[in-house]
This record gives sequence, C-alpha cells and structure tokens, in this order.
Amino acid sequence: MRNILRLSLVGALLLTSSVAGLSQTASPPSAATQAAQAGKQGTSAAEATAALREKLFAVAVKQTTPIFEGKAVELALQIKKAPQFTAGVNKDEVSVSGVSAEGFSQYVMHDGKKIGQAVLTRLTKGERYVELNAENFSSQFNVEEDVINPEETLDVSGNEQELIAALKKLNSDEAPADDKEKSGEEKEEDYRDVARDENGGSGSGGSPSGGGETPGSSGYETPERKDVEKAETPEEDPEEVRVTYDGCSPVIDRNQGQVRVQSKTQTLKKGIVVEESACSDSGTNFTIQKSAATCEDKIDLNARIAKPQFLEYYINSQQERIQLSDCQPDPDTTFRITEADTCPIDVNLEEGKAYVETSLVYTDGNNNLQTVRTCERSESVQPIQMTQVADGCNILHDFGNALSTEMAMWMYERDGQFYQASPCTQTDKTFKHEKVFKKNGVDICQTMVDLTGRRAIPQYRNEIVVDGAPQYIDQCTPDSNTTINILATSEGCMNPAEFNHDIAAGVSYGLERHYYENPLRVYVNSCQQSKTAYTHDVEISSWKYNDEKKVAQPLSDVSINVSGQVYPIASNMLLPGAPEFAYTSLGEETEQKPGGRYFEGCYGFIPTKLTDVFERPDGTRLEIDMGAGAPYAEGYQCKSTTEGCMNPNDFIHDFTSGYSYGLQRFYYNNPDRNYVGSCEKGDNTFNHNVETTDWQNNDARLKAKPLSDVWIRVEGANHTIAQTMLMPGAAEVAYNLTHEEDVPRAGDATIDGCNKTVPSTLMKTYERPDGSEYVKNAGAGSGVVSDVCTRVTERKTTRKTTYYSPRVPECATGFITNEYEKEEYRTRTKITYPDGKVEYTSWKNYSNSKLKKSLVRKNGSRSNSDEYC
Repeated sequence: MRNILRLSLVGALLLTSSVAGLSQTASPPSAATQAAQAGKQGTSAAEATAALREKLFAVAVKQTTPIFEGKAVELALQIKKAPQFTAGVNKDEVSVSGVSAEGFSQYVMHDGKKIGQAVLTRLTKGERYVELNAENFSSQFNVEEDVINPEETLDVSGNEQELIAALKKLNSDEAPADDKEKSGEEKEEDYRDVARDENGGSGSGGSPSGGGETPGSSGYETPERKDVEKAETPEEDPEEVRVTYDGCSPVIDRNQGQVRVQSKTQTLKKGIVVEESACSDSGTNFTIQKSAATCEDKIDLNARIAKPQFLEYYINSQQERIQLSDCQPDPDTTFRITEADTCPIDVNLEEGKAYVETSLVYTDGNNNLQTVRTCERSESVQPIQMTQVADGCNILHDFGNALSTEMAMWMYERDGQFYQASPCTQTDKTFKHEKVFKKNGVDICQTMVDLTGRRAIPQYRNEIVVDGAPQYIDQCTPDSNTTINILATSEGCMNPAEFNHDIAAGVSYGLERHYYENPLRVYVNSCQQSKTAYTHDVEISSWKYNDEKKVAQPLSDVSINVSGQVYPIASNMLLPGAPEFAYTSLGEETEQKPGGRYFEGCYGFIPTKLTDVFERPDGTRLEIDMGAGAPYAEGYQCKSTTEGCMNPNDFIHDFTSGYSYGLQRFYYNNPDRNYVGSCEKGDNTFNHNVETTDWQNNDARLKAKPLSDVWIRVEGANHTIAQTMLMPGAAEVAYNLTHEEDVPRAGDATIDGCNKTVPSTLMKTYERPDGSEYVKNAGAGSGVVSDVCTRVTERKTTRKTTYYSPRVPECATGFITNEYEKEEYRTRTKITYPDGKVEYTSWKNYSNSKLKKSLVRKNGSRSNSDEYC
C-alpha cells in the first residue's frame, strides 16, 4: 500500500512539474529550475535556488527499465559518479560506497521531442534506507527509445545539505530515526513489499528492524513465509497504457498558422479507464491554408466597395480537407465599385429628357470585370434636355384638307455629339394650302390648251409658308373651277415603281394625269404626283447589331397596297429614326473545361470559362468571353492503397499493444494514377506473433523475463521485426525451487548415540525458465547427521521344507510343475557404539522360498528320475 501511495504522489509531482516547466518556455526547463519551482511550496524561490546544485552527482538504472508518457515508473538506481561537496565533510561519513537510490521517472512531449524526468525519493544501503524529498532531487534527459538503459548516466541536481545528512544517517552505526519509528507499524508490510515490481523498482517495505532492502536482498525466505505471502498477496490486474486522440480537440493557432493535434494518455485496467491525463500537444501539426475558390465577394453598394472572401482549412494526415471557418472578408484587399457607361440612353419623350443609364462594376482579383448592378438611371449624371429638330424631316401634306403638318425628330447633345432620340413625328405646327396662279403677274404654270376645243385652261400650284418663306408643295395643277371639265385620273399612272416614296414620312404618293374629253379623252400632261397617299406597311425583317454598345436597330421591309396588291418598295432597310433596342442581359454562364482538370492535394478542380451572355432583340445571343471563372470543386477524389507501402521493415511497430500498423498512401486518377504524399500510417494492423527464444535472468530476484522473437504475417509470408527482445510489460517468471541440500562445512561435530551432527550450509537449487540451474547459498543449514555405530546382522536357520506348485491332480502328459525349497530363519542386529558399548536387537522370524527345478511329463514317461506321477 505504501508503494502505491508513493507512486501516486511522485507521479502527481512529475506531471505537475512537466506542465509547469514546459508550457511557458521555448526549451525544456533544467533540473534546477524544476526543483526551484517545486520548492516554492515550502520555501521562497531564492532559498530553493540557493540550496540546489546542478549535476550534484550521477546515477544509472540497474537494469533496462521502460518509461511512459505521463505515467510514473519506479526506478532502481546505482550511483555512477560520487558527489563533490562544496562544504567541508568527513569523507567516511558521506561515502557512497554500497549506497543505491530509488525514484520514479516518466517522459513528457515538448516541441515534438520526448523529455525524460526523474526524481529520487530514497537512498538505501544494505537493509537500511533514508527517505529523500522528491522535490529536491531531480534529473532531466532526452528519450530516444521508450526505455532507460543501464549504460545511460543521469545527472542529478539536488540539495547538497539534504544529501549530506542522508549519507551520514546511512553510514552511521545507529539506525536512522525514521526507520525506527516505522519498524513497528511496517512489520506486516515486510511480507508484501519485499519483491521489486516488474518495472525494475525496489520494494519499499522495511524489515522488522525498520530498514529497506536493495534488489535481491529478500531473495531467501522460509517456505512457510513464502506460502503466506503468495496466499495473502492479491494478484494485481495488468495495466494497459495507450495514447488516444478521442476527446481532444485540435488547437487552432492562427498566429503561427498551424493546427496542433492534441492527444492524451489513458491507463486502463480490465478495459476500464482508471487514469487519464489532460490533452496536450501530440507533436503533429498541420499548416492552415486559405482558399477563395468557393467564396463569393462581399458587396457593399453604400460604400461602393467589394471585398474578396476566403475560408480557412487544413489537410490532415488522411489527406482530407478540414474546413476551419466560413467565408470571411480579406482585410488586406478591396475592389472599388465604379459606374460603367455601357448602357443605352433612356428617352422620355413626354418629359423631353434623355436619362443616362449606367451599371455598377468592379475588377476582381482574377482581373475579370464583375457587374453588381445592371443598367439603371445614373445618380451622378443629370438628365439631358432634348430638343425637337425639323431638319431632316419632310412636311406631311394633307391635300384633302388643304393643310400640311410639320414633322420633327427629338435630338440631344452629349459630349459634343448630337444623337437622334426618335424618328420624325408630327408636331402641333400646321400650314394652310394656298392656290397660286400668278407671281408678279406672270403665270407660274403653263396654260393648258385644249387643241380640239382651243380653250385655255389655267393651272396653279399649292403653296405654304414655312418660317416666312413660301414653298410649293406640288406641281402645276389645272384649275378645275375655271376650265372645261378637265379631270384627273390615275389611269396609265399606276406603276408603283414610279410613285413618290417618302420613306421618312412613311407614305408614298400615287401618280395621275389630267384630261378632257372631246369626246375622246385627251391627256393634257404626263403622270405626276397625285394627292393619293399610300401609307407604308413596315415589317421588321432583321436587325442591325451594335455589339459594342449592346443595342440593335430594326431593319425593315416596306410595302404599300395598291388596288389590293402588295408592292414592296424597300427591303431590309434601316429606316430613318429607327430606335435602338437594348440587349437583354441573361447573366453570366460558366462552362467547365474538363481537359484542364487539376488537383490541390486530394481535391479535384475543373477550370471554367466565364461568359457574359446577352440576348439580342431577334433572340440571338451575344457571348462575351470574361476569362476564367471560379473553378468547379469536385471534392475529395483520393483513394488509399497499400501499393508500394508493403515493406514490413517500414511498418509502425507498437510492441506495447501487440500489433503493427501497415502503411498506405493516397492517389487520384487524372487519368493516370497520381500519388499524393508518401507512405504513412494506415488502417491495416498486423498482429504480433511472439515466440520466447531466450531469457533475461535476474538471479538476485530469483526471477527471469522472457526475451522474444516477434514476427508478423504479411501477404502470406512471415517477417521478423524483432529478435531476442525484452517486450514491454514482459511478466517476470519465478525460478522453480527443485532441491535443497545441507552441505557439510568446517566446525565442531556433536554425537548423540549413533547420530553424529556436522555443521552445514543450506544450498538451494533453482531451475531457471530456460532450464539452466542456479544454486544459491541460503545460509546456515540444520546440520548433516551421519550414523557412526557399527551394525552386524546375525542369522540362524530353523527349518527347510520342499513343496510343489502348482499341485498335480493326476498324471498328465505335458503338464508342468515347479519344485520349491522353503527356508525358515530368524535374525538380530549387533550394535557397537563408538565408546565400545554393545547392544542387540530382538530376534525376528522370516521365511524364504526359492525354485529348485521344473518337472514335465512326456509320452507317459517322466523327464527326471524322481517319482512324481
């Protein structure tokens, strides 16, 4: 029980020291630093530092001892280098001759390295011991393997005065005071604390005199005591120590740009966790990476800025991508949103204003132009006042009502350029028709002469006044009111090709000629424009594209209906004042380019082509190449394989758990197989096959540990991974006591009657587990007894007789019988003592039979001369 308490207390001290010493510094703390920190509980930091000396003396383990992370292991130590004291001392009083030490050890992880820590708790000499303050004696060392070998020297930093006092106690003739006090209460523990545990530590129990024991000093015990110990000592359940990542969240260190994987150590008994350390760095770190591939830019229209976003992730040991954060703005990058003047003008004829429309755009990190708002009226550009301009527009004449109407188009000026905003339309301004026959007394038209009737027929022209200037709007026309029934007719003038087509006004004027009848019709002029107007029928036939401005103007087919027959006058023509129609934005389209597939680790991405698509008024598409788009993430594409990783020598061998981890690596196909990273620890395990090939004997403890060959079976073949190895946690096997013998030794003999007793030494013979013998001197024996009297047996025969067996009922051929002689006699023994005295024992009667001969009957005659049948 006391051993268990010491182990728990010192283990807690080691764990506390490891946390305090390693969590705040870049390098492991020195032994002096650990001792100083421990000393703060009872003394000031200055006092503790002043009392400790680094490398006060040096020790080494007596036998190979395993060491674990976070679990204290008992140590049995020998002093390799004696202390050099600064104070004046008597060398005999502080001699370390025959002095051993005991303590505990563990290791902790720091910056991916194993740092061993040990504390000393006791000094022993023979059966005597002195307890040490574990806080004042410590050592720190690098751990390459999970064992401490006897060849390794451990420098101990400690309290010089306490060490001097302890050595003086051990070397004094009087037993240490604390040993005396403990002798009574620990008598019962002597039967339980004698043996060292399997980790190499010495027992801490005391003998009845109060002293401790060194390894092997408790090897001899009487059989009765050993039976009691075996019966009373409960068999402890084996402990299993394992390292697990379960329940430990990784530490996200954005300052260092790393993810530090955490682990903890668990101690299990019967599969139940009885002890568990806190989560700590396992030494495995992953780099934090950033990716903007799946994050959209964050738009702030009020501030007119766009911020690119990224998310954080890391790739773990399984080549899996672990996301650490959602998309977040990049604080170091900002894109300015500006107005793009790429939109058509918004014309409001009722207001007489033209509004400039713009879109909001910015250039992203890939140098692609991104649109955040489509065409809307600009808030920064004032509306443009339009004006109506009649120049370029014909006047519309209504001869039936003797009235003409002005036509004009809306125009606006921008950046020194004039633009037409509408086709020619009627205004409110009109002109009355006036018939004009003469100007300044001169006929403006040639008088029509009716040669048959010789009548003069006056002619006139219609005139209007535009902006103070008169202008004729038709040709000379006979005055029907003053002439002889001169009539107008379109007969002979119905060829639409000769009509006057006013495309801008949207009408065509027919032709006519004048005649009179006498009695036949007589034409007095040729075909000329008549008052008959044909309204143009306009149908859009195609479009004129302006892809740069993203507008189109309709191209039209123009026709008129003459006497029920359609006659085309223009085909696929851009009519004056044709409006511009803006393209309809269909948004951006992304097209995958599988041929450019690439990988980031195990994650596949397909490049894309970004196209800005617009629909023209005729339904055709305008596709503008915007460059590369955001790659399409295919996700995790890797598969694991053991190919190329099946060399058992490279496997990860866990001798504590009893199996080896196979290796694997990851690959993806694109289209050939591509490997990601090198071989690493895989999921396949291979059970260890252990065969004992030798033994590590410890004659001092009368126990041995097996040395084993370990092999695993891989792909149908056996592969040896360790030879003659001391396995972690290997159980000690006790020697088998096969023989006890008292061997005579020099000394005075005693005689008791016939018995002579000579002093002896008890020699015990043990059989080791490997079959060899070990003979141990077990101290004084019970003596060797020998018979020194002379004995002579006297014998007297009393009678001899003959008999046959088996008995013969009748004579028979071939029957066998035996003839025996029986002797009856008596004996006594004559005993002569060393002093000449003679004694006789009582007579004892005995009988004895022996075969004399065999008889056989053959063919009716006997085989011997004796009468038998």
